[in-house]
Amino acid sequence: MVKLSRQLKRSRKAKYSHRSKLLKTAHKYHNFREWKKSEKIYSTILKRDPSNHNVLNILALLLLNYSTEFNKAIDLIKKAIHLHPGESEYCLNLAAAYKITNNWADMTRISEQVLTKDPENTRANYYLGYALEAQREFSKSIPYFKKSLSTQPDYIFSHEELCAVFHKQGKYDLLREQLLNMEGVLESLDGRLRAKFCKVMGKYYDYLDEYDLAFDFLKRGNTYLWNNSRYDITSEIYTINKIISTCDENYVKRNLSFGHDDPTPVFIVGMPRSGTSLIEQILSSHPQVSTGGELKYLEELYLETDLSLPAGFGQLGKKYSQALERHRENSSIHVTDKMPNNFRFIGLIRRALPMAKIIHCVRTPLDTCFSCYKQDFGEGYEYSFDLEVLGAYYLLYQKLMQHWHDVSPGHILDVHYENVINNIEDETRKMLTHCNLDWDDSCLNFYNSNKVIRTASRDQVNRPIYNKSVKRWEHYEQFLEPLINALQATP
Repeated sequence: MVKLSRQLKRSRKAKYSHRSKLLKTAHKYHNFREWKKSEKIYSTILKRDPSNHNVLNILALLLLNYSTEFNKAIDLIKKAIHLHPGESEYCLNLAAAYKITNNWADMTRISEQVLTKDPENTRANYYLGYALEAQREFSKSIPYFKKSLSTQPDYIFSHEELCAVFHKQGKYDLLREQLLNMEGVLESLDGRLRAKFCKVMGKYYDYLDEYDLAFDFLKRGNTYLWNNSRYDITSEIYTINKIISTCDENYVKRNLSFGHDDPTPVFIVGMPRSGTSLIEQILSSHPQVSTGGELKYLEELYLETDLSLPAGFGQLGKKYSQALERHRENSSIHVTDKMPNNFRFIGLIRRALPMAKIIHCVRTPLDTCFSCYKQDFGEGYEYSFDLEVLGAYYLLYQKLMQHWHDVSPGHILDVHYENVINNIEDETRKMLTHCNLDWDDSCLNFYNSNKVIRTASRDQVNRPIYNKSVKRWEHYEQFLEPLINALQATP
């Protein structure tokens, strides 16, 4: 009996040790941003230990931040809460998931539950304020944002939402006061958080038409980010030129019969801040179009698939279509994928998914680039931190898009942001015709849609068409010489 007891202990210890090693490996991949590998290991751990509430929570956060599997993430967090009801962190993560999915009622309920036990909780106060703001209860939201800042004065999310609320209310004196409050906090900050403060302040001073102040803060934020990045435009030049030399007309047309014939995908590509969110919102307001958002499937599958044989393209296309199915609503014909950077993969799209529709969003170069410079992007957009490099990158993008038009004429619809602003109905009809869809009036009322929007354009596409962003760069012309000169160079 003693011997058996020792064996059982050793067995349990071995299982624990193996699970611990798996968890460390998953964390390592997670830290190195290898999301697919870490997700796979977390899922393996849960198959062996379904009651591991910590891993349930971690996997849910990974899916929320780096995928669009929001419903799956919500189910995982709910399981974690059921297994460990007293953990407020799990409840707050569930509130974050409801924020992403525009579920304001449940976001409010969960936030209030946490605040009942912990009235000072920074995140809970922020989430409750955000849910109220999203429902246009602006005055009610303000105390919660301020409460969160009383417990954590540098909580940038509440600072940003206070700016947003005062701007939406048209209370510009209060917005200026809030920006001064942020400047007071700024002096105690350093690193990435200081840069984020600067970008937010630059954004709202721009809204106040205080252009000198706006650019000063934008430059301060971007200078820090650029100095701490490792971005190299020379590798970008090599990559784009390699794509152009490899994906010629014969490449695009070769072995199209091996592709996966699925008309579902509508790829919306272009530079960031070129109107991709607006175009997706207009299209997905059509009852036969579902919203995918900024999906990473194409690049992930490209890295995972052997394309040395023509059959590989069909396999990639089929896997992409299977992944896209989770975003299809009801019996819609199309699902959008508005990952802007997919402009690099148009040759791959043409071969792997020859029936897919491609819409290219075009906006005036200086408006596009300056809007990128203003935005606080995450990883993968380091080129936007320096004006000269940003201009060089834009020319590379332009060069590649011209190449795709040359080798695949008639398959890409260019939609100009300025044309949409000036005549939304005509441009929408062109897009619907391109996608073989009949006219539907709901496309003109896109701002009433309840579709989930996670990108920087969330506020802009939730209101009717406006033209304040057109030629916005002209207010900053005196500061933009490096960008202007770069855009005039030869790529």
